[in-house]
Amino acid sequence: MTLVPLKAYIDSSLKYANENPLGTMRRVFVSSEDPNVIEESKKLPILEAAKGTAAGDTRWQVYTSDIPRLNSGPKQQV
Repeated sequence: MTLVPLKAYIDSSLKYANENPLGTMRRVFVSSEDPNVIEESKKLPILEAAKGTAAGDTRWQVYTSDIPRLNSGPKQQV
């Protein structure tokens, strides 16, 4: 499977968020086996605010799950 960079995911999220005239909050759920992606996503509100753009404020809410993930089949995970 081709891995999708976090930036591409966020860019797609922004595209749809900008098309919603009633949207004042930007919420994104990030799920990944890569802990670096989770940590990078948690910095999104801070990074956007540092840009000083209209989108760069506290409208971003990032949700993640803290579930240990194994790269194996269901039997091994149980």
